[in-house]
Amino acid sequence: MYLNILNFLFCRELAQEQGYQMVKVDCTSHISALAVSRLGFERIHVLKYAEHFQDDETRPVFNPPPPHWGVQVYIYKLDEL
Repeated sequence: MYLNILNFLFCRELAQEQGYQMVKVDCTSHISALAVSRLGFERIHVLKYAEHFQDDETRPVFNPPPPHWGVQVYIYKLDEL
């Protein structure tokens, strides 16, 4: 986890230097969602796997084991630093 935090800090600085206003992360794992939320990212959208159906609308497209329950979209606003 320590290396991931250093990577984030480097990427955040690089993104600011390039003029980006935010960083967006799509978390398909519960673990990655926990990690980015602890880094200060804000969750802006959720798509539960159980609510995303195949064409026949009877079976979910994805059915991963718990605790992975959906895709979570997070942003980190760089202009507020």
